[in-house]
Amino acid sequence: AFDGLVDEDSHLQLLTHVADRLAKTVRSSDVPSKLDGSQFVILQSEVTTADDAEALARRLATLLAMPYQVGEQTLMPSFHMGIALPSNEEIGEEQLLGNAQQAAKQARAMGQKRYAFYIEERAALSA
Repeated sequence: AFDGLVDEDSHLQLLTHVADRLAKTVRSSDVPSKLDGSQFVILQSEVTTADDAEALARRLATLLAMPYQVGEQTLMPSFHMGIALPSNEEIGEEQLLGNAQQAAKQARAMGQKRYAFYIEERAALSA
């Protein structure tokens, strides 16, 4: 989230900077994509453990935390990330994305520049 961007061109420049950083951070087998607004998703292939996903989250956090230059403005980013891993082969893409969005909300509640994992047991307890 960035405050102070008043025009469409500035928003587009910022999103382009973010997309460039994402592209430089992911592996060639990963698929980054823009959802809506300023939300991005990265589909990682061949991830076998939460540590694999967390390694990417740490790399992203380092890169995304760096200031962005948009026109005359230097912007300091605020972000949060949600990580969801499929618990079995039967989980659909929409459910996985929904789980990641729930985890992102949890990360946002913890503060700026955070990431959180979706944990199925916690979701079952809070439902």
